[in-house]
Amino acid sequence: MRFSPVVHMGKLPLPWRLALLGGAILLMLAIPVGEIYHIIATTAQLTQSAAHLSRVGAAASAASQARVASLRESLYVEILLTALGALGVVVLLVALYGTIWRWLGSEQRFQQIIDASNNAIVLVERDGRIVEINRRAVEQFGYERAELLRMPVDQLLAPEHRLVAAARRARVLRDGEHCTSQLTAQRKNQRTFPVELTESRVELNRRRIVIAIFLDMTERQSAEERIRHLAYHDSLTGLPNRALFLDRLEQALRHAHRRDALAAVIFIDLDNFKAVNDTMGHEVGDQLLQAAALRIRAALRAEDTVARLGGDEFVVLTPEAQSPSDAAVVAQKIIQAMTEPFILAGQTFHITCSVGLSLYPRDGRDGGVLLGNADQAMYQAKQEGRNRLAFHTPQLHTTAVEHLHLANDLYAALKQEQLLLAYQPQVDLQSGKIISAEALVRWRHPTRGLVAPNVFIPLAEEKGLILELGNWVLRRVCEQIRRWQAAGVPVAPVAVNLSAVQCREETMFQAVHGILEDTGVAPHLLELELTESTLMTHTESIHARMVKIKNLGLHFALDDFGTGYSSLSYLPRFPIDTLKIDISFIRDMIDDPKDLAVVDTIVDLADNLQLRTVAEGVEKAEQVALLRLLGCQAMQGFYFSKPVGADELAAMLQSDRRLEVPAAAAPVLQAPA
Repeated sequence: MRFSPVVHMGKLPLPWRLALLGGAILLMLAIPVGEIYHIIATTAQLTQSAAHLSRVGAAASAASQARVASLRESLYVEILLTALGALGVVVLLVALYGTIWRWLGSEQRFQQIIDASNNAIVLVERDGRIVEINRRAVEQFGYERAELLRMPVDQLLAPEHRLVAAARRARVLRDGEHCTSQLTAQRKNQRTFPVELTESRVELNRRRIVIAIFLDMTERQSAEERIRHLAYHDSLTGLPNRALFLDRLEQALRHAHRRDALAAVIFIDLDNFKAVNDTMGHEVGDQLLQAAALRIRAALRAEDTVARLGGDEFVVLTPEAQSPSDAAVVAQKIIQAMTEPFILAGQTFHITCSVGLSLYPRDGRDGGVLLGNADQAMYQAKQEGRNRLAFHTPQLHTTAVEHLHLANDLYAALKQEQLLLAYQPQVDLQSGKIISAEALVRWRHPTRGLVAPNVFIPLAEEKGLILELGNWVLRRVCEQIRRWQAAGVPVAPVAVNLSAVQCREETMFQAVHGILEDTGVAPHLLELELTESTLMTHTESIHARMVKIKNLGLHFALDDFGTGYSSLSYLPRFPIDTLKIDISFIRDMIDDPKDLAVVDTIVDLADNLQLRTVAEGVEKAEQVALLRLLGCQAMQGFYFSKPVGADELAAMLQSDRRLEVPAAAAPVLQAPA
C-alpha cells in the first residue's frame, strides 16, 4: 500500500488503485474531446447558416433583410459563446491535469526525500501497521518492501521490547509528544542490533500518523567502546593506564580492608631503556616496551593487574597477598622474566628492571601513598645496583621527603648565587707544570653546608635543571678566565663538563658560541668534557654539533673513559683531543694487574690515535711513577692538589707551582696471568 502526503486512496490493493487512476484519466480525456468535437461541429453549422442567410438576404425585401441581419448576429453571438465555452473547458482540463501531475510529483518527491535519509524511516498507522517505508528500512531490516508494508511495526523490535514500544506509540498518538528511546531491533534473520528509536505524531489528510526513525547504534556503540578503552588503557601496550589502575587499586584496598588482608603494589622501571630508545630510535623503543609488557603480564597471576604509567614505568597490583614474601615472589618472577635477552630489529638487547614494593596496610592505606612508596623503593633498587627488588621502609620515606625539599632548594640556589666553582689543576707528568684545570661546581646550602655534587647533579637532571645549571657553569668559567687575564694571571685552559641534555640540545652550538662572544674568551682556553654514553645517544646530531664547536677552536675531552661503552668504532669518528682514564682503574692499578693492563691499553690506544691522556684520581707517588713509565701525559688528583678556589688556582699559576716527580723507581709489577 502506498501513502501520499497529498492524497490517501484508502487501503485498496495496488492493481485496483492503478485501474481507478487509469479510469479517471480516460474520463477526463473523454469529456473535453467530445465537447471540443461538438463545438467544432456547431461552429461549422452556424457558419454555413450565416452564409446562406447572407445569400438569401441579398434578394429579399428590406424588412426581410433586417430579420436576416438580426438572425445572423444571433448566430455570431452563439458562435462566440460556444468558443468561450470551449476555452473554459480547456482551462478546466489544464487545471485538472496540473492537479494530477502535482499529486504524482509530490508523491515522488516525498519518496525521494525519505529515501535520501541514512536512517530507517517507517510511517505507522494507529493500529501499528506500516503504511510507508524508505530504502534504508529495507536494507537495515533485511525484508522485502512488500513484506514490510504488510507487517506490524513492532515486529521490527526484539520480543522483549514490543509491549513497551506499543504503549509508547499509543502515548505519542494521544499526546503528540516527541519520544526517543534506546531499544533492541531485530532483522529478518533474527539477529538483533541496538537502535535509537525516535517517534513523532503528524497530521496528514486529517489522520494521525506516527513517523518512526530507527538509528542503528552499532557503530556508535563500537566507537564509544573504543573511546572508553582509550580513556583507560595505554595506546601502545594495551595495558590499563594510571587512571584505571588507581581505580582498581582503590577497589582492592576496600576489599582488603573488609577481609583484613594484605595488598601489594609493585613498581617496575626498565634499566637502560633510555640508551636503547635514544640509540636505536623510538620505533625499536616502542617494540621493547610492548615486549616487556607481554613478559610482565605472563609472569603474573590471573587476579593481578599490570598497568603502564608512562615511559618505561609499569606497576602491578597484587590483591590479597598472603604475606610479604608472597608479593616478593611475584616481583622476583618479573625480574627473572626480564633477564632473558630481547631480540628486536635483528639485534639482541639485554634489559633488566628495578622493582620497588609497598604493602597495604603497612606502608600506607591510600592508593596514591602506596604507589609513591613503591616508586621510592624502586629508586632505592636502582641505587643499589639495578636488576633487583627493594621493599619500602620508613627510612626511604624520610629520604624521599628530604629529596623533595632539596629539589625545591636547588631551584632557589640557581637564583640566589648559592652555587660556586672550584678548580682542580691538571699537570704534565714530564715537566710537572700546570697545563689546564677542571671546573667543578659546588653548592653551599645556607643551612646544610656544602652539598656533594653526586647528590645535587642527579637531582638537577631529574628536575630538568641540568641545562640551566650547565650553561651557568660555562658562563661563570668564561667570566673567571677574563678576570684572571685582567689581573695578569698566566691562564691555562679550563675544562667544563657538558651534560647529555646539553649535548642533545639543538642550540648547543649557539649557547657555547654566544657565551664566548659575550665574555670575549679565546676558544682555545676552553675544553668541553663529555662521557661515552653521551656520544652513543643521538650520534649523528651530536657529532655535527661537536664539529661546529671544534671549528671555533675549542677542545674536547672524553671523561671517565673505559667505564661506558668503550666502542672503538665510535672513538675515531668524533673530534676528541683527550682521553681521561677513569679513577676506578687508577686506584687499583698498582695492586691489580688487570687494571694496570687496562690503563696501559688506553694509553697505547690514545697514543696511536694521537690523543692526549689524563689520569684521574691520582693520590700516590707510586701511581705517578707508574703513569710516567706507561707514557701517560698528564694527571689530576689529590697527590698534586684538591679542587681549590679561583684565587688559589691563580696563585698556583702565578708562582708556577709544579708537580714534584717521585725519586723512587716505579714498583715492579707482575704481568697478569
